[in-house]
Amino acid sequence: MRHRALAFAILVVFTGCKKAATVEDKPAQGSGSDVAAAPHAPPDPPSAAAPAWKVESQPIELACGDKPLALPAPGMAAKPPVDRALGHGDAMTVCQDQASVAAACTCLAAAVDKWAGGISAPADCEVEQPSDPSAQLVKVSSNPPDGSKKSGGQAFVLVVKHAATWSPAGVVESAPDIDLAETPKATERATIARFVSQPIADGKLYWIESRHETQERSMGDLDHDGTAQGTICVAPSTAATKPFCYKPLNLGTWTYSFTTAKAGDPSACTITAVTAFAVNLEPASATVRLVHGNDSEGLAGHYRLP
Repeated sequence: MRHRALAFAILVVFTGCKKAATVEDKPAQGSGSDVAAAPHAPPDPPSAAAPAWKVESQPIELACGDKPLALPAPGMAAKPPVDRALGHGDAMTVCQDQASVAAACTCLAAAVDKWAGGISAPADCEVEQPSDPSAQLVKVSSNPPDGSKKSGGQAFVLVVKHAATWSPAGVVESAPDIDLAETPKATERATIARFVSQPIADGKLYWIESRHETQERSMGDLDHDGTAQGTICVAPSTAATKPFCYKPLNLGTWTYSFTTAKAGDPSACTITAVTAFAVNLEPASATVRLVHGNDSEGLAGHYRLP
């Protein structure tokens, strides 16, 4: 009898434990345990962070003969620093969707009358040193015939790969033809000082620093008259949006003359006006500050890139 009672007690305990386990594994519908036991939804993947970078423009350096020209200290700004959106430059509509950079270059040379103000036909085009796998600077130069009263001008154009084709995004620097009948001792030249590419959230951004200077000899003096600028161009990742360039930012303007040495007198430079700016470029804005001369046009400030 005692053995039967012991067996019955063991059976009751075992059955109770089994039921308890069953209730824990399968909670009642709508209970608090049901919410706690439900698997957590995986977190949303983090969105791609906007690229973070900064580009500082190079300082302007000018020459007085074979020595550096001493640049004036910054003066007082004539206007408060601006805070505005930087507008787009003139859109390039010619020579779009070419099969290659070379094809775009050939097209630009043949169509200078449609896009290159101040540069005459016939013209040649050459691809500059490789700039970026998806963007290339090309130089278009006018080639006046022998006996012409013009000297050849130059223009630099950024050509960008967009989807499967190449298209001009904009003119980043130019030096038009010179009428030698008016200024027979003048020379003019456009140059590229720097090319930088950076990623942005919806494509790629290009920063190009350039110069344009005219030199003219007169009575033993060499007169310099020039400008430097920085141009921002964008190649959107969306195929439906065409590449474009913003209006250039002023990096410097100068007018001065170099007088060669005469008996007993050293060579010297006479400055008429020199102004220089520094640009700090980020993915969505550019900050311009005065570093030499006077900001008479109120160009310093913050420019948003819409």
